[in-house]
Amino acid sequence: MKIRSIAALTITTMLTIGACGSDAPKALSESAFLDEMAAACTTVQEGIDKLTPPTDVNDTAKFAKSTGKLLTKLQDTLAGIVPPADFSKDLRKFKTVIGDEIAQFAAMEKAGKAADADGVTKASEKLDALSSKQRTIADDLGVDECAGTSAVSTATTLPAETLPPTTIAAITVPETVAPPLTLPITLPPAVTVAPVTLPPETLPPITLPPITAPPATGGGLTVGNLTDVFVGPAGLTLANTPADVSKPFVDIVAGVPALAAAISSIGVGVLNDSTGKSVATVVVAVASGGTMPPEWDQLLCNAGEATDLTTPNGIKGISCAGSAESGISQVFSLTENDLGFILATFDPAASAADLTDGFFAANGG
Repeated sequence: MKIRSIAALTITTMLTIGACGSDAPKALSESAFLDEMAAACTTVQEGIDKLTPPTDVNDTAKFAKSTGKLLTKLQDTLAGIVPPADFSKDLRKFKTVIGDEIAQFAAMEKAGKAADADGVTKASEKLDALSSKQRTIADDLGVDECAGTSAVSTATTLPAETLPPTTIAAITVPETVAPPLTLPITLPPAVTVAPVTLPPETLPPITLPPITAPPATGGGLTVGNLTDVFVGPAGLTLANTPADVSKPFVDIVAGVPALAAAISSIGVGVLNDSTGKSVATVVVAVASGGTMPPEWDQLLCNAGEATDLTTPNGIKGISCAGSAESGISQVFSLTENDLGFILATFDPAASAADLTDGFFAANGG
């Protein structure tokens, strides 16, 4: 049996199981959302304020490790917050910035342990830029507590002979260097996922936060919870397919060498109507190397059977009919930069192109 047929049958079974008893989380009211964000950021900032300021490179490694752990706890809290629709896009950006900050703290920790002053400086410069992004996003969200404070930047200045003049991740250095870094207080996913950079007029940026429970994996792929990031199109509810249920399909993806080497995170969900009937399935994946391999489009569409398709809103991809044995009616697949996206309909009356437009429109596209 061809990979396409196996994948189609697996995804049908997987999503049927995943849809049963699975309800998308309800969004918070605006006031409740802002309160939870403020509380989460305040808790982490208080923890950062209690850290011992570093005095040398070794202390820098310890400080970076402790700060990264605090930010990770914050991301765990944010993963459980379901924002109102108007705030979902900014919250995604906020999580992405925190994820990038955690990665830079890990790099700083590594450099500090190796007494690599250049490495510490490089991480510091990147954190400085990320700090500015966080303040902007926090302002857009309207949560001052998440914009970062000067508490971290009060850390003791490192000796000039130890590190070159620069600002080291929330560590104040001589006044002759760049302004001290103010770290945003937000968490990235427990596993750092490379952010997707897409033209805003085409598709929204995608970052898949990992599930809070130990993630099921296929090969080296991390299975994420789509409902942490996305909502369904108007009139439909997005229900996440649990990691243990989606694992057979993820294993198929991991069995394609090019995809296994490129993809760092993948999530699967079901679009249900108001009666609970499954209308379509959605699969989103992110490639860590910046480019999603073309093999992605061949998971459910054979090359000779697929046709180019542009949705009414201008999203370009390919389309093919589902196989008779799978129960899938129509497939729409696209790759753009590091994003892989598949929407497969079960209802012959449903348009994969229209549902794709509705999905991205509902999520800030």
